[in-house]
Amino acid sequence: MDLVEKRARLYRGTVIAAVAFTLIACGLMGCFKYYEEYFDSHGRIAVVAEAALVEQKNASLSTIRKRNFRVSIVDEPGAKLIVPFKTQTQKSNITVCEEFTQSKLVVTLKGGTSYIEEGTKLISDSTWMEAVGVYRQDDDIVIEVYCHEVCGYQIVYENGMLTLSFLPLREQYNDFMVVYTPWSNRNNIHRNEWNQAIQKLEEEYSVKIFSTIAMQEEYTAQEVMEFANRVHANMVVGMELVDSQDMQVVTVCNPEYFIPVFGNVELAALQEQEFAQKTGLPAMGVQVIREAQDWMKQSGVPTALTRFCVSLDQKNVEQNYNLNQKMMEALESIIGQVIERHNGNEDR
Repeated sequence: MDLVEKRARLYRGTVIAAVAFTLIACGLMGCFKYYEEYFDSHGRIAVVAEAALVEQKNASLSTIRKRNFRVSIVDEPGAKLIVPFKTQTQKSNITVCEEFTQSKLVVTLKGGTSYIEEGTKLISDSTWMEAVGVYRQDDDIVIEVYCHEVCGYQIVYENGMLTLSFLPLREQYNDFMVVYTPWSNRNNIHRNEWNQAIQKLEEEYSVKIFSTIAMQEEYTAQEVMEFANRVHANMVVGMELVDSQDMQVVTVCNPEYFIPVFGNVELAALQEQEFAQKTGLPAMGVQVIREAQDWMKQSGVPTALTRFCVSLDQKNVEQNYNLNQKMMEALESIIGQVIERHNGNEDR
């Protein structure tokens, strides 16, 4: 091959590489332009935009598409997130989910695309909120609020304005309970009924109940335990459904954690008694945790887990419904007795 032919091939290769590079660069620039809101941020408050198809870990949301919904954020002191609506909507269209292990609130505005405009100005306070994410889910608008720490909140909607006000958790509640069920149990839990029952308990006993049943994003037992320790919860009531033909309840706890009057063993005994009595399942007695790596070994608050060994045949709707109802009744009795004992000890 002579020098002229080698040079010609080199020139052709260079031209092809240059054209390919130009096409790729144009594609990347177009993509960046299309998703430019995703990369936009406003100081310490970031507007999270997602324009791709997102697979939710929650199976019920797995087919819903998240799309970018551009807003602007103004950082002002006041411990509030303020969202103006262009038209009125029903209060029932506004729901809040606490993803408490992540210190996150998820505000869902049903049909929000009909009463919120793109480019709407939101007011937030970066001393309370680490980030605010806004996206569209079909016709709904979802606002994710990441707080620096778990805090109390109040939500008000009036005069076309949604206001989420924040305050220290201890200023809003004196007592905190954590109700834990494994993520894997979600298909056997009647979530709507549980959430209503827990809300009723909160109102009746003026207590804050952090319930994993209400959470929509996957969590682990360890994360829940770390959260309970962080907020110094009064107790963690664990409930686990186990597919079995044994038809019994077994309650486990870590006996190494001890506080006077009401510790792990006392809570476990109370759970065993109430859950067995209300469900009619035989009680096999309280058992202790021996596994060194078990999440309950990390408990810094009274913690117990009751395992319901029952048939989890989802076709038996009536049986599953009745079991859930009986478990709710037992939980109400447990929380009532714990609050009574707690308040009685404070008076001494």
